[in-house]
Amino acid sequence: MIVVSCRNFSRYGVVPWLYNLLTPMILKEDRVNIETARPAALPMPGGVSTRSDVSTIAFRRYYRQTFGDKEPADIATEIAPPLAVLAE
Repeated sequence: MIVVSCRNFSRYGVVPWLYNLLTPMILKEDRVNIETARPAALPMPGGVSTRSDVSTIAFRRYYRQTFGDKEPADIATEIAPPLAVLAE
């Protein structure tokens, strides 16, 4: 783990000493949390893993029903034709 911090407040006094004392302890706690956290299996396409995914999944379903397997560049051409076509 790499932690970079930069500060220019309270150059003299207790705060820098306390900061330097507590930062390694906090980083050790964070390291334990990060190393023991295992990501859950990713949901299958169309599955809902969290409540916040509902809107993303609804958009993907709409997009698939509306445009199918078309590439975004093809869709953009259908929606807004190139300027050369408009000039004719």
